[in-house]
Amino acid sequence: MSTDEDDRSLHELDMMRLAQAQTAIEALLPALQHRLRRTPGDMRLLGEIIAAYERLGRPREGIAFLQKITASLPTPQALKALADLAERAGDIDLALATLARLDTVVAPEPARASRRAALLIVRSRFDDAMQALESAKAVATDADRDYWRLYSSLAMLLQDDDRARAALERVTRFDEANAFELADLIELLTDVAPLAAAREAERGWRRYGDTPWLMRTLDLYVFAGRPQDV
Repeated sequence: MSTDEDDRSLHELDMMRLAQAQTAIEALLPALQHRLRRTPGDMRLLGEIIAAYERLGRPREGIAFLQKITASLPTPQALKALADLAERAGDIDLALATLARLDTVVAPEPARASRRAALLIVRSRFDDAMQALESAKAVATDADRDYWRLYSSLAMLLQDDDRARAALERVTRFDEANAFELADLIELLTDVAPLAAAREAERGWRRYGDTPWLMRTLDLYVFAGRPQDV
């Protein structure tokens, strides 16, 4: 048998196995759904059902199934599963609506707010994205570094200097804060708090040791009317 014939045989064998696997999954779905109706809070089982729909290449049916589930039992886990599947299926509007609905069921959290904001940014809905981030601001801590970085970047995009400045003051205290983030903070502080800007520039010089940081520090201390600190 030639190599081409071998390849065709292997391909046909793989296709047969795939077809058999899909047939098995198709046959299993009703049983899984029946079990879920008997134990509606079983999130592991719900995950298996959604995975089965995706393996069959029918995510829209999985979405419809989840929508039916969340209509009668809108648990946080089921709503998250619906938002996840909608996003994977490219239904961003449904993902956004479900994430917003999730915020009415459980307290806002920075990771979810960041995810919602990122989807809104993709849609160029920048003001809505900032509102999404604001919903979790009160509970965001220094551990939520991705949240604060997204918050500061979006605030700068919106030219909201007060929000950007407040967020960058937190971001630049992170161990892995970079020179660009510190430079952005200094720029935002220069007009409203020049002495604070000078001190941040000095911190940058002591941290990075580059001549431009030293020159910026000296300029800002003079601008702030503090030549004695030069």
